[in-house]
Amino acid sequence: MKATLRCLLYNPSNEDLDLISDMMNHFCKAKHFAYKRLEENRFTEGFKIHELSKIVSENYGLNSRQSKDAVEQARQTMISQVQ
Repeated sequence: MKATLRCLLYNPSNEDLDLISDMMNHFCKAKHFAYKRLEENRFTEGFKIHELSKIVSENYGLNSRQSKDAVEQARQTMISQVQ
């Protein structure tokens, strides 16, 4: 089970805003990378999604939850495009 908390930053400093922007940038790039790898390997039998999350984690410096979320969002986007 995963829990997500919503937060509100009161008077964030420029440093905080830069940090959040950087984190969002890494996540979006990771999601795009995962989508492209899923698209390339759609019909490959030996392709494993859990290996993709490890590659995403290594390439973009994300923790395992973030990389799995990026891969899952990319997969859901691909599914929505097919239907």
